[in-house]
Amino acid sequence: MKDLDLTGLNLSFSILYGADCKNTNFTNTNLYCANFHSANLKRANFTNADLRYAILIEANLEGADFTNADLRYANLHGVDLKRTKSTEGAKFTTFVIYHVLGINWMMSNLKNFATIF
Repeated sequence: MKDLDLTGLNLSFSILYGADCKNTNFTNTNLYCANFHSANLKRANFTNADLRYAILIEANLEGADFTNADLRYANLHGVDLKRTKSTEGAKFTTFVIYHVLGINWMMSNLKNFATIF
């Protein structure tokens, strides 16, 4: 799947476990509940993508662009958001990011958290 342009597609509930999606363009793509567990998402573009409830456990997000992406309720366990290209304008929920590498960086640099208790 690497180097594909999947702009604007509906890929909700897709199973991409361990997939190589390096340099793939997911701009404006519906990835609601998509499973990217252990996927290679290096330099993937998720600008304006819907990643609510997506599973990104231990995915490689180096250089990935999450500008204005909706990551509310996404499982980000074991990922390092410090190595992404951008999370500017991205939406997150705090209760699912406690085991994310770079949590101190995120809490001080991300402004679009929806706190759930």
